[in-house]
Parts: sequence; C-alpha cells; structure tokens
Amino acid sequence: MWCIASKSNGVKQPGGFILSIIIFYAGGVVADDALDFQKSLPARVVWAVSGQDAELPCNVTPPDSGDRVNMVLWFKDTTTGIPLYSLDAREGDVSKAQHWAISNDLGARTDFQTSGPSMGRLRIKNVRLDDEGVFRCRIDFFNSPTVNYRINLTIIVPPPMPVIYDSEHQEVTGMAGPFREGYDMSLVCNVSGGRPRPEVSWWFDHRVLDGIMEEITESSTVNVLSIPTVPRSMWNSYLECRAQSSNLTDPVIRKVPLDIYLKPRKVQLHMKNTLLSAGKPYVFHCESAGAFPAADIKWLLDGEQIRGHNVTETKGVNTTSSTLIFRPRVSDDGRELACRAESPFFSGGILEDRKRLHVAYPPVVSVQLETSAAQAPLREGDEVRLSCEVRAKPEPDRITWYHRGALLDYNETSGVLPDDRTLRLRSITRDMAGDYSCAASNSEGEIRSPTIRIRVQYAPRCRPGYESRKTGALRHRAVTARCEVEADPAGEDVKFQWTFERGREVIRAPSTWIKSKGLSSELTYEPRAESDFGTLACYAVNSVGNQKHPCLVHIVQARTPQPPGQCQLRNQTSERLEVLCEAGSDGDLPQHFVLEVSEAPVTSSPPSRAGVSLSTLNDQGAPSLPLGTPLLRKLGAAPRFTLDSLEPGRDYQLAIFAVNAKGRSEPPVIIPSVRFSTAMEKLTRTDVEDTVEETSTQPMAIVLGVLIAAAVLIVGGIFTTAALVTYRRRTALAELERQTSGPKATRASRRSMYGEEEVELDIAANFGDGPRVRFRCDDDESTHGGIEDEGGGGARGRPLLHEPDLIMSRAEVPPESAASRTSC
Repeated sequence: MWCIASKSNGVKQPGGFILSIIIFYAGGVVADDALDFQKSLPARVVWAVSGQDAELPCNVTPPDSGDRVNMVLWFKDTTTGIPLYSLDAREGDVSKAQHWAISNDLGARTDFQTSGPSMGRLRIKNVRLDDEGVFRCRIDFFNSPTVNYRINLTIIVPPPMPVIYDSEHQEVTGMAGPFREGYDMSLVCNVSGGRPRPEVSWWFDHRVLDGIMEEITESSTVNVLSIPTVPRSMWNSYLECRAQSSNLTDPVIRKVPLDIYLKPRKVQLHMKNTLLSAGKPYVFHCESAGAFPAADIKWLLDGEQIRGHNVTETKGVNTTSSTLIFRPRVSDDGRELACRAESPFFSGGILEDRKRLHVAYPPVVSVQLETSAAQAPLREGDEVRLSCEVRAKPEPDRITWYHRGALLDYNETSGVLPDDRTLRLRSITRDMAGDYSCAASNSEGEIRSPTIRIRVQYAPRCRPGYESRKTGALRHRAVTARCEVEADPAGEDVKFQWTFERGREVIRAPSTWIKSKGLSSELTYEPRAESDFGTLACYAVNSVGNQKHPCLVHIVQARTPQPPGQCQLRNQTSERLEVLCEAGSDGDLPQHFVLEVSEAPVTSSPPSRAGVSLSTLNDQGAPSLPLGTPLLRKLGAAPRFTLDSLEPGRDYQLAIFAVNAKGRSEPPVIIPSVRFSTAMEKLTRTDVEDTVEETSTQPMAIVLGVLIAAAVLIVGGIFTTAALVTYRRRTALAELERQTSGPKATRASRRSMYGEEEVELDIAANFGDGPRVRFRCDDDESTHGGIEDEGGGGARGRPLLHEPDLIMSRAEVPPESAASRTSC
C-alpha cells in the first residue's frame, strides 16, 4: 500500500486530494506512460557524490507559450506505479502548486525546485549509493502533449587514502628511502575501492610523474613509480600519490617525504703559498659542499693518502671543511696535493681539487769524477774534471769548490780552473790529491757535498826529513843508513837501490847490504878507511817511474859530544831539587846524559842564604874543584834530572856530562856546594832575621826572645840527630870498605862506555855480603831517556844512607860477574 504525503509550501494537504491522484493514475494515464517508456527515451546521466546533494533536471517549460503546466510527476526505476514525487498545478501557477512525496527515506530527502536558478530540478539531499538509479520526470500540460525525461543518477564514491610500498614490498609509513642521487627509485601506490574506479597517479612539484596504472583488480588500483636516475632536485622534497574517481571530487593525496643521499657537488683546495720551503709547516684548507650526508674529506699526495699529519674536519648539513698542517719534503716537489670529497654511500662518487706543489729546498749536492778519469788511475800530469751535480729549487746562485776543506780560488798558474759547476785540474800533481767537495747556495741555504777523494799516483820521492841526513860513524864499526820515501802505488811495487859517492866515483851498493820493506830501506855500511866516509844515495822506483832526486845519507866521522850548557838549579820543594841543562852537539852519534853526585870538597866559602851554591865554571873554563867518588849516578836521554834523596845539611858537588859511542864530553859541567837546608837553618836565616828587622817596639822584643829560646832548643836537637846520623853512616862506610876488600870480592874490569880508559869496579860475588848495587835495565838506547829507576818511580824519597851505593846500567856489569846473570 502506498503512502503519499503532500506538501504545499511546506504544509501537508488533506487525504481526499491524495485519493483523487490515485484514481487519476489508475485511469488512462497509466496506459500512456507505458507506451512512452516503451519508446526507450534517451537517459541523461547525472553524477552525484555520495554524501553531497544531487540535482536531477526536468524542463517544465510548455512547448506553447500559451499553455501551462498541469502536473509534474517523478518516478524511479519503473515505468508504472506510484510517483516518487508529485506537483499539482491544476489550480493555477506552478509556483503555487501542491507538492507530494513518498514518505520514505528517499522522499524525505527530495525537493522539487520551482523557482530560482534551480527551477525545474529535483534535488536529493545527502545522496547515498542506494539512491543511484534511473529517474523519470513526467510533465503534463493543459493543452500540450505530455513530456517525459529520463535521468540516470550515478553516485560517485571517493577512494580511500592510498597506501605506499617500497621496492621490497614494505609499507612506507614515514620517509621513503634512502635513495641515492643518480641511482634508480621504485615506489608503489595502491588504492583499494572508489566508484567509479579511481585514477591513481604520482606527482612531484605539481607535475605528473606517472599517470599510468599498471595493475587493476576488482578491489584495488596500483601505480608503480620507477625513476631510473634520481635527480638532485628531489632532495629535501616529497612525492604525492593521488587517487581521484571523478572531476566532481577532489583527489585523495598521500604525501611521501624523500630521504635522498647526494653526491658532493663542489670541492675547493685553498693554498696561500705558491712556493713552499722544505721542512716548514704550512696550513691548507679544503671545503666541500653539496653532499648529503656531509662528505668525508681525504688528503692525498700523488694519489696516496696522507697519514700522520694534523688534520681537523668540521661538518655541516651538506658541507665539510678540513684543515691540513703539512711539512713538505724535498721529494714532494712537483707532486700533486689533492683534497678529495667523497660520500661513503657512493662508489666512485668523489670530487677532487688538486694543486701541484712547488717546494723550495737547499741544494742537494754531489761531486762526480768524469767517466774517462774514473776508469783509469790518475797520475801526475793528467788533467781531471770534476762535476758538481746540484739539484735545488730555486736554482743555485753560487757554486764554490773546496780542497781538503779549504776554499779553492781560480789559479791558472797552478792549473786550478773552477768554472761554475765544473772544476778543471790541469796537469795534476801529488799535492792536488785528496778530498774535493763543492758547495751550492740558494735562498734556502748553502750545502756542501760529500767529499770525493782523488788519488794521484806518483813516482817515489823522499819522505820529508829524509832528503839529506847526516850519520856519524866510527872506523870498523857498522852503521845503518835509513831511507824512507813516499810513493803511490806503494808496497811490493817499490824497489830500492843504493849508491856510494866517493869523490867523483859512484859505486853501487851490493844487494846483500840492503834490507827493504814497503816504503823504507836500510843499508848496513862499515867504513874501514878514511876514504870510506862520504855520501850514500838511495833511489826508489815504482810503476809510475823512477825517483828523480835521491835521498842522501852523509857518512861522517863521529866525534865526542859537546858538554851540556846553561845548567840551572830549580827548587821544586824544600826536599826536591831539579837540574835543568841544554844539550850540546851529539857528535853525530846518539848521546845520553849522566849526572854524578859526590861530596863537595871542603872550601872556605859559606853556603848561600838559599841553601844552594851554584858554580858553572866550565862554561868559562876548566873546573877548579876535583871530582870526588860518585855517591849517586843518574842517566837520562835529556839533561834533566831530579834529586830528592840528598841528606839535608851536607854539601854536594854535581857533575853533568854527555856520552856517546865515541866517548864523553869534556870537561863536565860542575855545580859545587849543593845543599838541602835544614829546618833550623831556614828558621835562623829567614824567619828570625826577618822578624828582627821588622820589629822595633819593646813588646815585639819580648816575643823575639821567646822565639830565640825555642830556636836554641830546636837547633840543639837537630845537631844531636845529625851527629848520630853521621856516626851511623861512617860505620856503614867502614863496613862497606871491609866487605869490598874481603876475600869474597872479585876484581872485574871493562872498557867504560864514557871513554877509552879502564875503570876498576868492585862487584861483590854475594849480594848479601857486598855493597848494595842497583842495576838499570837500559841496554836499549831509548831507555836512556828515563831518569827513573825501580819501576820508573825515579830516584827520590829516601835518605842517602838508604840508597844503593852505586847505580849502574845493565850494560855496565862485567859479563863474568854473578850480577850479569840476573834478568831484567
């Protein structure tokens, strides 16, 4: 049963009117409607968005201007039946017509507009999907035929929010990515639902990137975005996936922010100095921009990363700054310093800025010998060229040459010709041999090269000091003449020969007389007659050539040495005395010196105040005092002797003379009355006298009296001690004389090394019974230079009575005595 509600300006009408409408539909009107629908009138499609209002048009204008609308009826999805909505204008104007609508949900939301811009339109409020269908509008006029319109109402359902998936089918809920600049990107936009089926598209920067849908099913629509090369412009931006079912609706948009890694776009190396000094620190700056995340900066030298230097790095959002403190080396000159910006997210995504280093450094210098000279030994007279090899920056402004550490100047006379980097030695001599070096200087400093040694081979020549020598000799006694040379090459390559010049006669010495070794040669020669004294000449030869000038040895007749001169006494301490003389001529034979100490002859001259009386009468004439028996004898290679064992308070006489194989010097130097002063003598002669002279007041006289009394006591004690010592010494001398003249003594004689006369010596066969004798082992000539005995300690320290009665050299002991068989 249909229920119809009527409206008239919003007020429902009585039910009797509704009944008349039903009766009207039940008549021939229904039959006419069926015929009209059978004609299949074209339908006009009207789109409406679900939830919004829909307006269905129906033109109610009469075809004849004199006609008017009688009734308007709306039907839905049927050709016959009760109308959805009715308008009854039979009683007058349409604007005053009566409105009726079915009292269901759809009827409650419908309204026919008879005035205003929407006149002749059925409006359905808040349409739903079930409102969709074909509506028919029937218009009855008073005079004109009935008109029907068909309207196909289609409801549009907007799609839901798109869902985004990445290439691994994971839903993107936040930021998409990360993606890398220059690489591909893939995103999937999926839309489920929507009516009609929505169009799904990708947008960037208000432009469509992809509007082609790859997959369409009953429930979803999919658009896959694939970008083969991600552009830099997408950094810090977003993509949009839009789904739209109709132009009547706004698209549903899902924005996806992008996480994109960028390559560095810019790198710049800043270097203030164009010329660097080797070894000095310099600061280099490098700046990189455009990378995201900010790039890492590496420093490279000729492609190799620099390590071990001070590097500081600061990063921003997409900028990086790095500072390098670098000390260039000489080897870095010409190399490339590179600042490299790279992102760890890109393989090969790097940028570099390079600067070539120009390193200034002090010269690197070496000396080279020319090839031709280096291949063969150099000999005197050859020409040599030395090259100074220099590597420097800037180029050297000065080259200097050095020989044996001394600066070489240009000297054309001697053949030294320095010419910038080449040193020319013309007609080289032996003196030009040695170490050579060159020095080069520039703004960074001056450096001298390592030395190169030039060896110059030369013929033999006399060693300095051996050009001409004099050797004294005795008849029938062999002497050794020595010759030493300098030569290169040396060793076995050097041969010697000797000649003897006697007047105009030159005699070659037999090889049996010659003994040569290395650079020296000795000739044993014995002059037998007066004519055998002359000049020996020594010649040497090597592979370079013969010796031009021989080494000469003049054989002369030996003489006795001259006495020493300028003898002086020097007090070292109160108990030590030093005798100093100057040596005279040695008579052309090795000489040594002898000091003999004996008791001074009794004289009337008082001792000097200093305790030592010195007489050198032999410098002006013969000595006036006889030589006594020696109490002590000292030998030495030089006329210097030290006495520290003489008994104080006694006078001694010193005799000094020189001795060689020919004999001893005559006359000897005599120093009489040598005495070590006693303590009392020093006190009375110095302290007391000086005190008396300097004191004039009476209190000082009292002090002087006290001192004199003390001195008398001390002197008395000293004289008592001296008397006792004298007595004991005389007793010892008497015992010595007895033992020497006893039956155990033997008489021995030998020729003295100091002269030709025979000297009788009493040597006890038994050392325990005889006098004490000290033997000096000085057979070698070199030992004569020492004045020490008993292990080199020197003759010093003990009183005379405790010293040996005689000091003898080993050579002075008679061979037949028992003492000669003792070993040194």
